[in-house]
Formats: sequence, structure tokens, C-alpha cells
Amino acid sequence: MFSFDFHYSLPGQVLPAIEEVVASGGLTWGKLDQLRFLPVIIDGSARDAGNTSYTDVLRPGLILGRVRSGSDVNKYMQWDPAATDGSNKVGGILMYAQKMQYMGSNADRFAGYVLFGGPVRAASLQIASSTSAGISGATSEWLLRRQLHPFFQLDDDPMGYVPGSTTRSVTADLTITEAMAGTEFHAAGAGAVNFTLPATAKAGLEYRFYNTVDQNMTITAGTADTMIVYNDIAADSVALSTSSEKIGGSFRVVGNGSKWLVIPMLWEGQTPTIAT
Repeated sequence: MFSFDFHYSLPGQVLPAIEEVVASGGLTWGKLDQLRFLPVIIDGSARDAGNTSYTDVLRPGLILGRVRSGSDVNKYMQWDPAATDGSNKVGGILMYAQKMQYMGSNADRFAGYVLFGGPVRAASLQIASSTSAGISGATSEWLLRRQLHPFFQLDDDPMGYVPGSTTRSVTADLTITEAMAGTEFHAAGAGAVNFTLPATAKAGLEYRFYNTVDQNMTITAGTADTMIVYNDIAADSVALSTSSEKIGGSFRVVGNGSKWLVIPMLWEGQTPTIAT
């Protein structure tokens, strides 16, 4: 029925509906239509070690991995970077609490509410090995950030962690921090430049170094004996310091959890200097 003046019946008289936005403080952020879900089977043996005294109850926000080998293939487990069955790769995020035992026995669970993509809050994600929420500062933070990108958009870094996507020209000695993760540094000063790596070689933490001038460029471990280079598993530094062999040389340095893996990208004839 219409009112006598046809109010609300003509074009332009009604404002368009506003799409629902996820409430702040939860697991996700942004518009609900940006979230993508799929039904999966969670293996009954899945455990959340960080949920003290209730490890058979998986917490909301728990990062899951997909098993790709063995008898439990295609089922989902807690994400474990040390696993070898495929669950070491992020497969989804659990959106609700799930108990994995029934009457004292493990029971596979069909879950239709596992997130496979969309904007999520870094501080609300759960790692099975941690009792506190959030990935920032975790030992596996940078490995997770690499795996979550590009399917998930973290609120503290929506563009994602992509090593080499940012560059920085450096003209003096510089101490590298985690906040600089993914940066490609260009040595460009009138004198020698020394880059000092973070003290801890967190897995997935990566930097790149390129020498653009005819000056010494050195990369030094923040903790002694934590660099793996040519024929040395406990080096302290690597440098381009040989005359006429400095310009154009570069190194990619990646943390593996305990050591820095130094990957040289050098021209034929360039010889790095290793200190141990």
C-alpha cells in the first residue's frame, strides 16, 4: 500500500542499504561479504596445546593446516611449522570453539565455519603452541605472515608481507630490526656500510642487500656464529670487500628459526669475504 502522497514509492526517496560490517574487537574486520568459508573435516586427534588444561578444545581463531599424506589425508589439524604431513602450511582459520573428544575418545568433526580468506585481526589469531592470542612477536610470526598472504589480509599490515617489495637506500652503518622485515637495502654511501642483522633469526624473516657503489658492504650477524655461508655453518659476517669486485653484488638473507641462511647473488668473478 502507498500513502496518499506516494512517499517512498518513487526513485531516489529511499537510501540504499548499508552493508553489514563486522564489529570491532572480533576475529575479523571489514565487510562480511569479504569472508570466504568452506566446510572441512577436522581430525579428532587435533589438539590446541596453548589452551591449557583443555587441549582437546580448539580455540576460536586457531590457525589450521591441511593434512596431505597418510591415513588422515585432506583432514585438518592445528598448524604446526615442524610438521611434515602438510599441516605445516596454513589451510584455514577456525571461527568457533570445537571440542575434539566425545565420551573420552577422539572424534572427527565436520566444520562448516572455517575461514579460507578475508580480513582478519592479527591480535586475535591463535597458534596452537602459544597460550596467548596474536601472532605479533611470536617465534613463527614471519613464517605465518608469508603463508597468510595473499588470501588473508591482516589488519596491522593489509598489503601483506612480501620480501623485496620495499627498498631503502643506506649510506651509513645500520642495525636491522624486525620492523624492517622484507626490505631490500641498497648500499649507496661514499664509504663502507655494515648491516647488522637482528639477534634472532626467526623463521621466514627475510632481507635483501645490494651494493650499488664501489665501497665495502658487510652483513654481520646480530648473534655470533649464526650465519650459514659457503662451507661454514657458524659464520659471523659476509662482505663484498675485494677491489673491483664490489658493485652489483647482492645477498638474500633468510632466517630459519636459529640461523641466517645467506644466499649469494653475485656476478662471475665476485668473491665474498667470510669472517668466522
